[in-house]
Amino acid sequence: MGKRDITIAEIRELLAQKNRQLGALRAERRTLENRLKQVDRQIQRLTGRRKRAAKAAPKAAKAKARPRKQGPSLRQTILGAFAKAPGSLTIPEVITAVRNTGYTSSSSNFRKLISVTLAQMDELRRVARGKYALKKSAESAPAPKAQAKGTKKTTKKKARKAKAKRAGA
Repeated sequence: MGKRDITIAEIRELLAQKNRQLGALRAERRTLENRLKQVDRQIQRLTGRRKRAAKAAPKAAKAKARPRKQGPSLRQTILGAFAKAPGSLTIPEVITAVRNTGYTSSSSNFRKLISVTLAQMDELRRVARGKYALKKSAESAPAPKAQAKGTKKTTKKKARKAKAKRAGA
């Protein structure tokens, strides 16, 4: 009831008015940017230092890891947690064990950091999804059984090689 119908001509006029306002604001921004550059140049002349230009936010892919200032690395802390554990550990158990050692991280996603580190560690083996255990050392692992001479597998392999040789000759 309080609303009135707007004609197309009125809509066009409103749109033109908004575009004029936008153009004026953009011109004002350019003027202010130029004034700011002048102020920066004056500061540079007075101090002899150049103001650093504002950089765009760094991308996550290009971010470089900084070395830890103190204490053991995450890998060393994780290995210590596995050495104390009787068997395998899940990711939440590893996180708890690492945090209990006092390890601090500035990572925004600590669970993902732990998961990636676990997957990359050669000293660990994946037992199940999200569950890892220490690899057995070469001395404590049972020696591989020697395959008996002339087993089915080797016999079939030799037969295939001989057949391929005859077909090629």
